[in-house]
Amino acid sequence: VLRSALLPFHLQRGVESLPNEILAVIFQHVPLSDRKSLSLVCRRFRNVLSETPQLWCEISSMHTMDHVSKCLVKSGSTGLDIELVIASQRFDKQMFDTVLSHSARWRSLEILVGYEWSYANATLAEIGRKCKDVHFSQLQSLSIKFPDEYGDRDINDPLVLSSNNGL
Repeated sequence: VLRSALLPFHLQRGVESLPNEILAVIFQHVPLSDRKSLSLVCRRFRNVLSETPQLWCEISSMHTMDHVSKCLVKSGSTGLDIELVIASQRFDKQMFDTVLSHSARWRSLEILVGYEWSYANATLAEIGRKCKDVHFSQLQSLSIKFPDEYGDRDINDPLVLSSNNGL
């Protein structure tokens, strides 16, 4: 009985004994949508979440402009993982321009193309024009994903891009 009563205290001390760097690694596996709740657990969690640049490097066009701006500041000089969702005319071109100004920090770029092909095609063309003279010196990964309904193209087939494409 005493052991079960002390278990929550023991677990709490266990977390308290972890260095902030280990907590940051653990927090990297927490979905972005849950990090706000995690920051409310205690002051230490909030500080680790707020002061660890690696926790702010995931940017999506689905985020608000305020969140994107916060990520760009709090991530410091850390590489950025960019997700562009091009669907239903919801693509935020202002957000893209803001994130593009940090292209030297892009570590990965994932473009998710929606079902409205005419809109997606025009948006991809505009992105291509904007990226024409941009150098992505840190880019390690680029993926463009299409819905599998687009004809014979298998979603798992690689899309080959050359330096002539502006990337």
